[in-house]
Amino acid sequence: ALARTTNILTDFTEHTLEHSYGVEKMYDLLFKNDFSSLTENERFILIAATILHDIGMVGSTEWKGREYQLRDSHHSRSKQVIEDQRVKLGLTATEAGIIGSIAEAHRKVDFDTLEASLPYGIGESIRPRFLAALIRLADELHVTDDRAPEFVTKLINPNPISRSHHERHQVIMGVNWSAENPNIIQISAQVNDWTMESAIQDMVDEIRSK
Repeated sequence: ALARTTNILTDFTEHTLEHSYGVEKMYDLLFKNDFSSLTENERFILIAATILHDIGMVGSTEWKGREYQLRDSHHSRSKQVIEDQRVKLGLTATEAGIIGSIAEAHRKVDFDTLEASLPYGIGESIRPRFLAALIRLADELHVTDDRAPEFVTKLINPNPISRSHHERHQVIMGVNWSAENPNIIQISAQVNDWTMESAIQDMVDEIRSK
């Protein structure tokens, strides 16, 4: 289904399964490959929410002419799809509810609306607010060129605004922890003009604010 996230949003950058895997790979970076601080339930919920967080971007023909409305509401639509299709996804109502909430929180949702800790199962708890923060940060950090392959950009010839979003991904060299300061994540890019440098700076500012 995620392969159809561009069936209506034709000019947008990739939100396919490969993007979900890219977000998942960011957890390797954030946790430095040590996931011992997450319970098994939290890992399952986080990965399931990550895979499905953009499922709401799959739009039918009824959304033609309302592309930006679809884009703007897709996080809430993702939650709705997860809950509505939970049986086909192999999820219980409880799992679908919490996974949907975490997926929805990858953008816009006020973290204070989520519980800091919630009993889950017998003698265990999960941290919805923490998981929501993780998916939002990881999603924002997935800025590398696999989000918008140059070959695809040339094929679809997007509008100027979308083209700018495509091209700023294409100049990103990498994302990693700073070698000088272990508490700083660095994003490197190679740009050839001030316009692109400004676009990259805007992207970094957006990540910082979120």
